[in-house]
Amino acid sequence: MGQVWVAHDEKLRRNIALKLVLPGRVDLRSVELFAREARAGGRLAHPNIVTTLAHGSDGGLAWIAQELVEGSWTLKDFLDELRAADAVPKDYYPKVADLVAQLADALEAAHAAGVIHRDVKPANVLIAPDDRPKLTDFGLARLSDESLLSMTGEVTGTYNYMSPEQVKGLGSAIDHRTDVFSLGIVLYELLTLRRPFDGDTTHQIAEKIINFDPPDAAKIRSQCPRDLAVICSKALEKDPVRRYQTMAEFAADLRRHLANEPIQAKPSGAWAHAIKWVKRHPVVSSSGAVAVIGFAVVAALLVLNVRTNEKLGQANTDLSEQTRQAETNATQAQANAETAQRNADEARREQERAVTAEREAEQKLADVLSLSATRNLARLIEEAKDLMPPTPEMLPRYEAWLREARELLDGKPADPQTGTPARPSLGLRRRR
Repeated sequence: MGQVWVAHDEKLRRNIALKLVLPGRVDLRSVELFAREARAGGRLAHPNIVTTLAHGSDGGLAWIAQELVEGSWTLKDFLDELRAADAVPKDYYPKVADLVAQLADALEAAHAAGVIHRDVKPANVLIAPDDRPKLTDFGLARLSDESLLSMTGEVTGTYNYMSPEQVKGLGSAIDHRTDVFSLGIVLYELLTLRRPFDGDTTHQIAEKIINFDPPDAAKIRSQCPRDLAVICSKALEKDPVRRYQTMAEFAADLRRHLANEPIQAKPSGAWAHAIKWVKRHPVVSSSGAVAVIGFAVVAALLVLNVRTNEKLGQANTDLSEQTRQAETNATQAQANAETAQRNADEARREQERAVTAEREAEQKLADVLSLSATRNLARLIEEAKDLMPPTPEMLPRYEAWLREARELLDGKPADPQTGTPARPSLGLRRRR
């Protein structure tokens, strides 16, 4: 939506970075986001945040004057160079821990000032010539004491670096812990040189962020310290309550690692992994529970049958004892029958719960598809601006745009050959 120029401030007698809104992008929303970035930057003063010097407008042109970080490059450029190299530099992992700790300090200062960044990613981190990271671009920031610009259901941010609550479009429910998750993604990418959540489409990325845990960083890179992998896993917890609750906690654990002290984060045990697996596969886990109950019932009945036969064989010499034992066995059999019936009823209830869980899973899938449809709708509306003015040469683009719009509005039937599910119409999605 904008450009950044190197400019010279005659009052300060130094070069600065001057950010401008592109003339073609001047609309109410862009101007409001730009103004919000200026207000957010004006609140912040931290050595690891690019300083906002001034902002205003001139002749209808909005501008923000910021500190110019001479000779800097982005963390994204640094990662791209590392991926092309044969190996990481010496002392790489301690430097990563220190760099992310500094970014956590910067974000803690922003949160204390009531600013949530919401777009933490390598492209928004400048690395100064002295290797100091500086966080920039607060264009999507949320100010806690201002009304929400984005509405509930609207997805804001960069998909590969979003938190689960951002992907779900929870709006006002998003707090500072969304930045903890995004910084955890940055740490994971620095440790492994690959993103934890990737895919060919935004739908695939969103599904992984919501439902899947990335592989342990230490298993991808054998040289990665175990403590850093554990710290990264805690920052990437899908439930905000299980993450670091503040950036200060995040930074403190990183510095404990650097000082060779015990970290506060603990690795997830087998029980925690099992609970996460059950949440991701409710139908399979419920079916497994039914199978276990059924096996227990059959085993109990088999054991009882063997014991009963042994008792009858011992009582063959005494008819009265045999009769008494038979009566006892009959009573026990009745009790066993009642137990078996109760177990069968419980198995039926488990099956019903499995069906309910399957429906909930289908609803979650429908929710993700609806998010994708909403994004497609927004994209189509944005592309419509580029179709003016109409000329004969624009006809193929109009036809392509109309085909995609009709498919979004009217829906699309399922395709058995490719396995693509049916897509409801936009109107049906809204009614739901």
